Amino acid sequence: MYVYLMQHGEALSEEHAPGRPLSLTGIEQVKAVALSAYRAEIRIPVIYHSGRLRARRSAELLSDEVGGEVVAREGLEPKDDVEPVAEWLQNQSEDLALVGHLPFLDRLAGRLVNGDPGKSVVNFRFGVLVRLIRTDSGWKVDWIARPSP
Repeated sequence: MYVYLMQHGEALSEEHAPGRPLSLTGIEQVKAVALSAYRAEIRIPVIYHSGRLRARRSAELLSDEVGGEVVAREGLEPKDDVEPVAEWLQNQSEDLALVGHLPFLDRLAGRLVNGDPGKSVVNFRFGVLVRLIRTDSGWKVDWIARPSP
């Protein structure tokens, strides 16, 4: 099973745009990474997001290229505890994506790969998409796509 973790694209500030939608740069970041995933023949049946506008829009842009139903899911907020999601993932059998925020994604990846949410395994930044694979010995980083600098 694969789990894809994506940090939303760059967003506008709350001061300039309530709700913090993606900036034009953020849209381009996510589109570029989604196209990389499509070219790598990645297809994702379900893409979960935190419900925040910037995460939802990033999930929609990812879905445009790799398919998948876009669904809001609780527990993906920036400061949420990663343990409930890590436990939920252990019971999943179908590939899926989680589109969210830092520090949550960084902590979740650390928890899955190292067993310790305090130990980073990926340098997340806006638009990064990371694929983790679940093996008999645990989760491993398998593939990463980053927007161009």
